[in-house]
Amino acid sequence: MLALVLGGGGAKGYAHIGVIRYLEELHIKPQLIVGASMGALIAGFYAAGFNSEDLQRLSQGVNRRLKGWLFRPCLSRRGLISGDNITKYLTVHLGHRLIEQLPMKYAAIATDIDTGEEVVIDRGELVSAIRAAISVPVIFIPYKYMGRTLVDSIGNSLPISIAKLLGGHHIIAVNVLHRTGYQQVTISEKESSNRTRTMIGTLEATITNFVSRAIANEMRHLQQGISLDINTEGIGMTQFEKALPAIECGYSEAAKCEELLRDFMESLS
Repeated sequence: MLALVLGGGGAKGYAHIGVIRYLEELHIKPQLIVGASMGALIAGFYAAGFNSEDLQRLSQGVNRRLKGWLFRPCLSRRGLISGDNITKYLTVHLGHRLIEQLPMKYAAIATDIDTGEEVVIDRGELVSAIRAAISVPVIFIPYKYMGRTLVDSIGNSLPISIAKLLGGHHIIAVNVLHRTGYQQVTISEKESSNRTRTMIGTLEATITNFVSRAIANEMRHLQQGISLDINTEGIGMTQFEKALPAIECGYSEAAKCEELLRDFMESLS
């Protein structure tokens, strides 16, 4: 079974749409799609039958006004954003589809904040699976589903191991986050960068450093597959109004891997 794995990355994840468009042009169609965070959202729409053109149209509709409504702050000690408007938006476009009834096998991952368990959501309501998968801790109020309190599975931003668990023998994994070496050094003097980060900028840098190690760990499960690292520099994780640049970035970066993709698919025939 050919599996497509889409990693997290906030608005950077729009690049997945460009990758999907390029895969469509190469007539590469997975039988299984697994996503984390924003990757779970894009994967959910794709598994429900939305093609890259549909996804681009929807994403370009997220202007500043809609973004403000989707991410409207709330007064709660549990999170900065309730996520209720996002659920409404997803339901308008996806209805009440069940994962088991989708034309493509699909799974999203989340973390049970009470038990620390990684939860694979491969059945039940599609909208609920997506809502749970995108619930970045502190930013979103955790999502209650099937008796669990679920948040974004930041510790596994590229769930290759889950794709294998679900029968993905051959995998195309797409990462849209910058991967750092995360080296260990002994404290010493260095020239100050004099860089001042915003709260969001600090969060993005922290997530990037953290998930780099998690992605490196997941890559060890990629014995029968390939990975595409999409350079999304210049697109912030919260810049959801910049869909088109991210999509074009994903497409052009995927096109650089044409030979790799063709060789991989030929090896499966």
